Amino acid sequence: MHHSLKCAVLICALFIVSLSLTVGCGGKDADERAAEKVAEKILEKAGDGKADVDIKDGRVSVKGEDFEVEAGEASTWPEDLPIEIPRFTYGKVVGVSRMSTPDQKGWKCDIHFKELDSEAAVRYKADLEKSGWEIQALNQSVQGGMLMAGKGEKDRLVFMYDGEKHEGTVMVISE
Repeated sequence: MHHSLKCAVLICALFIVSLSLTVGCGGKDADERAAEKVAEKILEKAGDGKADVDIKDGRVSVKGEDFEVEAGEASTWPEDLPIEIPRFTYGKVVGVSRMSTPDQKGWKCDIHFKELDSEAAVRYKADLEKSGWEIQALNQSVQGGMLMAGKGEKDRLVFMYDGEKHEGTVMVISE
């Protein structure tokens, strides 16, 4: 399987597994443990059997030869991001997913929120500008919107939100 297609399949499989873990939190019964084993096999197969999969405490981590992916439940802003990003304080953190190369030269982090403030995009835009991020686009409506920003040549940030559900994601990418 082509490398980029393999990565896409792996990310999709990881997203499905992490979503099922987020929805099914709490104690594990026999059905949950069986589903976990099936999910591990799917993720390992997507990685051509060369991926190490660990599902524990509402989190999924997959390590391959040239990547690492982690996703699952979270309740706080990640403190170990490799670049300085203003903390998003206009909603409640409910999940974090990460993907990186082993040398940390390329990485991506998604931080998922609920209970968003109705002015979240405008307020976060101001926070980003104060921290030296250049705003590249801001589209918003009652239904939702998107904010895009960049810092330097390698760092990019996208904030997407659903105005009706009051949910959103801050996605940060560095090459």
